[in-house]
Amino acid sequence: NFFSVSVGPAAALRITRSPTFGVFGVSLDPAPRVIAVDAGLNWVSTSAVTVTASLLLPENEIPTKLSGTLSRPLASGVTTFSSLTVDNAVASLRLLFSSPPLTPAETPPFPVSGPPAA
Repeated sequence: NFFSVSVGPAAALRITRSPTFGVFGVSLDPAPRVIAVDAGLNWVSTSAVTVTASLLLPENEIPTKLSGTLSRPLASGVTTFSSLTVDNAVASLRLLFSSPPLTPAETPPFPVSGPPAA
């Protein structure tokens, strides 16, 4: 017996590649990749919403700024944030990707260290 799976409309964002470590002032590597998914967590390749990246910092963390291209449209339901940088060393940083009314997605926490040696 065969059956088909129908993909519904985009309902949420999902991170398919997340940074695990960063160096401030250097683009995050690997670059975060975000996709749109339906209520059943199926990839929605027709979604073309614009996704915005922002920081989620722990309480009492030093002020930190996220730079680079902070908003990117999905192309075929996927986008990669290849130019994101952070301007301070942070012990535990998370990124939030949002595009209302879709449910946003957060990265797991990751550290950002001081600048690379010259």
